[in-house]
Amino acid sequence: MFAILHSLQGDPVLLYGLRALGTVVLLAVFVVRAWQLPGRHIWVGLFLTMAALPLGDLSVAVTGRADASTPFYIVTYALGTLTGIRLLRMRARHEGRSDSLVDTLFVSLAVGVVLWTVMIGPDGGALDTGTATVVVLSTLIMSIIVGLATSPGAKPRALTVLCLGVTLALVAAMFRGELVPDAWISVVAFMARVLVLVSPLAHDAADLIRPSTPQRTHRPRLAMIGIGLLLLTGLNSVHGIRSGWLASAGSVVGLPLLAVLLLWRVSQVIRENDEITMALHEAAHTDALTLLENRRAIQRSVSRAVADGQHVTLLFVDLNGFKAINDRHGHDVGDEVLVHVSVRLRTAVRTDDVVGRLGGDEFLVVLPGAVSQTTVAEVIERLEHALSRPLVIDGETLWVGASIGLASRTDQESADALLARADAAMYTAKRSAPIARDPARTPQPVFVTSWSADMGLRQRQIPLDDPSDLTTAAT
Repeated sequence: MFAILHSLQGDPVLLYGLRALGTVVLLAVFVVRAWQLPGRHIWVGLFLTMAALPLGDLSVAVTGRADASTPFYIVTYALGTLTGIRLLRMRARHEGRSDSLVDTLFVSLAVGVVLWTVMIGPDGGALDTGTATVVVLSTLIMSIIVGLATSPGAKPRALTVLCLGVTLALVAAMFRGELVPDAWISVVAFMARVLVLVSPLAHDAADLIRPSTPQRTHRPRLAMIGIGLLLLTGLNSVHGIRSGWLASAGSVVGLPLLAVLLLWRVSQVIRENDEITMALHEAAHTDALTLLENRRAIQRSVSRAVADGQHVTLLFVDLNGFKAINDRHGHDVGDEVLVHVSVRLRTAVRTDDVVGRLGGDEFLVVLPGAVSQTTVAEVIERLEHALSRPLVIDGETLWVGASIGLASRTDQESADALLARADAAMYTAKRSAPIARDPARTPQPVFVTSWSADMGLRQRQIPLDDPSDLTTAAT
């Protein structure tokens, strides 16, 4: 193909006539396939965009003036820009995400600087309207390609072929007669048309207009930023000091703006990194149901306090009657009970106290620092009162109690030993907690909240005759 096109370089009428004929044939294939696909307005836009190309070829063949600012070629750029914007809006689901906008602006500005410098040329001292229009529209089209290429989710093959074809077309327009022989440019330009016009033949062409699936990914965008930087580096290597003042103006204005965008993007990545790190930390240390600290986090809090030599008091809370609620009303209601209980536990303790869920219906309250027996008794009193009140879920009144085991750290006691002692104290309380039941008057047992410590056993009972009247007895 290269040899054929090279031999035709001296005959623009034949060269551009053959290009126009080949494009018309491809347009016919395009119409037959695209007519069967959804999103006809997108395919019509692409057809009109590409239909202007053979008209431009014929214009060049007649006038002998071959450049990108030929009126029909400008129509191609304009229609392509409008169609691309429509396609990008249909596929993008991440509107409002400033990071994708900054990435697109960065690459677009880099491409714009390259287009400005290359298309103006080293001797450019004046800028005609046609060339300026091509530079602006080419930058917009490249922005659209970047947006489509870096959009989240899987890319249909039709979109990949389409983007590749448009990119090759821009490359051909950019470097025409500048860096490579015109024969190669002609090959690239025609291959670009082939790729765009055969894109409907892809098996997944119907997916072209479907919105992409949102997902967070930085690799494609970082790759595009790298490409933008490489373009500028290559531009400086090729043009150097040969560029005229008008061509150099693009670099003078564009490079500082690129630096600002790059710094802004880096700051966004750092902020997102911090947010992701915090989210992962919370997920690893938070119980998904109750949003309390999970077993790992609460045990780590105890271990850290013990390692620092701090005094710490543990309240091991195990619900009474929770299994009966789960069996009778189902796990969804059981989960609601756990959520309500966790809220009551949080509101009953002091500000510095830590509440965590060990799993199932077991909770742990950590009282940091040296606390008096009076303070501990006050905290447990509030816990007893909070857990003794009925729960109303889905219009039904439910009762749960709790056995609370207390253990305060002694000198040289390890975290595991302290937790084991609190667990044992809870079981002492549970074995001592009476369960009262009157099947004729109550649908389920009414429980006692109790706690045990070295000083003995204390119980708070809910009488059957009036469950809202709570009395306390000590043994």
